[in-house]
Amino acid sequence: MTLQQENPSQCRAQYPDTILTALMLQLSQIPGLGTRRASILLSFLESTDIIETLFSLSTSQLSQILAKTRIDANGTMVQTLSEGIQRLQQYLGKNGTDYQRWAEEVLAPYHQASITIWTRFWTENNRIQSLSPALMEIYDPPNLLFIRGNTSVLSGAAYNQDAMIQKHLAVVGTRAMSAYGEQVTRHIISEFGSGAPIAIVSGLAEGVDGVAHRTALETRLPTIAVFGCGIDIVFPKAHLGLAREIIEEGGACVSEYAIGVSGSKSTFPQRNRIIAGLSDAVLVIEGDLKSGAMITAKLALEEGRSVMTVPGNLFSPNMKGPLQLLKQGAVLVRDARDILNEWQSSEHWSEVSKSSLNAETPDFKNPDFENPQQEKLYHLLSPGEPRNLDEISEELALSALETSILVSECELEGWLKPLPGARVVRSALY
Repeated sequence: MTLQQENPSQCRAQYPDTILTALMLQLSQIPGLGTRRASILLSFLESTDIIETLFSLSTSQLSQILAKTRIDANGTMVQTLSEGIQRLQQYLGKNGTDYQRWAEEVLAPYHQASITIWTRFWTENNRIQSLSPALMEIYDPPNLLFIRGNTSVLSGAAYNQDAMIQKHLAVVGTRAMSAYGEQVTRHIISEFGSGAPIAIVSGLAEGVDGVAHRTALETRLPTIAVFGCGIDIVFPKAHLGLAREIIEEGGACVSEYAIGVSGSKSTFPQRNRIIAGLSDAVLVIEGDLKSGAMITAKLALEEGRSVMTVPGNLFSPNMKGPLQLLKQGAVLVRDARDILNEWQSSEHWSEVSKSSLNAETPDFKNPDFENPQQEKLYHLLSPGEPRNLDEISEELALSALETSILVSECELEGWLKPLPGARVVRSALY
C-alpha cells in the first residue's frame, strides 16, 4: 500500500523535524521493528499526512508493506507491530493532535542529558538529512545517531576557535593488546602533534581503542568514541572517566542506540560500520583474522576508505589480521608521515594542512649508550617483546642487583619501559 504524493511541502510544514524524530524514535522501540524496519516502513507511506496514514494501516496492509521490504515478517511479528502502532496511536491520542507537545515529552530525557539526535529520514515527501555527509555515503547509514559532546567533530567543521578538522582517522585493534601494540599506537598518534586538523575515531573498548583515545587526549587531538550500546551506557565501565574526558575536551561519544539499550553480540560488530563511515582512513594496529578490527577494515574497504596497518612480529597471533591486510594492499604505516603522505595525494587535503603537518618527525634511532652493557641489553630486547629480568640476568651474566641498576639507567635514557611482573620492553621509537 502506498498513497499518492499530493504536495511534498505540506508534510514538512505540518510535521517539523522534532515530531518526525520523536516518531522514528518511538517506532524503533516497538519489539521486532527497530530503526531499520521503522525507516523502511515509513518510506512506503508516500502521504502528505504520514502520521495519520501510519495509524490507519490494517494488519493486512502492514503485512503487505513488510513483504515489499524483503524483511522476513511472520504473522506473529506483524501482529506485534500492529499492536505497537496502535499503542503509539493511543498515547498520541491523549494529546489530541498536539504532536509537538508529544514530541517534546518523548525527547525530554535526551534534552535533559544534553544528547543531540541526528536523523536520516526517509520518505518521498520528506527528508531530514542531518547525518554527516561521510555517514550518508555508507551502504547502511544509521537512521538515528545519538551524540553526547561536540557535534562539530563529526562533520569536519571547526571544533574550536582555532582549528578545523580535515581528516578523521580510525585507530582500531584487539582488546588483548600487546606491549608493542600500545607503543606503536602511542607513537603514531602522538607524532601528529597538538593542533593537527585530525580527529581520532575508535570504539572505546579495552586495549588499542582505549589507548588511541587516551593518546589523542594527551596530544590534544579531538577524539570520537563510537558505542556499541545505548548512548547512556559506557562499556567497559572502567572507561567511564575516559568517556567523560573525551566530552570535556571537545570530542564526542556517539551511538545509534537509544537510552537504555544494552550491548549484545550483534550491536558491537554493527557499530564498526559507523567507525568506518565516520573516517577517511582506518588504521589497524593488531587483531586476528576474525577480530572486530578486521570487520572495520573490511567495511572501510567496501566504502572506499583507505585501510592502513603496521608491521609486526610474523609469529604473533595479533598480527594475523595486519599481515592479511598487507597482502591485500593495505598502506604500510611506520609513523605518522606515512599517513600524511597517503592523505597528501587527496584533493580534499588542503595545502595549509600539508605545510603545517609536513614537518620532520623523529626517525627510528639507536640511543647513545653510556657503556657496553647498555648496548648489549638494547640488542637483546625487541620492541613489543617483553623480557623477564631473570632472563636478562642470565643472558648478560649479571647479578639481580646489576640487572636492576642497568634497567634503571636505560629507563632514564628513555628507550626502555618497565612492565608489571618484573618485565621490561624496548620502546618502539628506537
